[in-house]
Amino acid sequence: LKPDPTVLLQMAASMGVAPQDCAYVGDSDVDMMTARNAGMTAVGVAWGFRGAAEVQAAGADMVAADAEELVDILLKA
Repeated sequence: LKPDPTVLLQMAASMGVAPQDCAYVGDSDVDMMTARNAGMTAVGVAWGFRGAAEVQAAGADMVAADAEELVDILLKA
């Protein structure tokens, strides 16, 4: 269970991708902690359970205001 990164690390390994080459998208402080614990880029979204300020304070590397911005962030990550 989050923030345990085990599942994320297993998913990355099953795809042959290093964790540092992955981004994890979430909308809560627990999601940002999970990404950090896995060594992945933490991308917060400003919709959902928490707002931009909270996911930023929780350690998001980047925060997307909407789905279009999220796509832009992920394409550049």
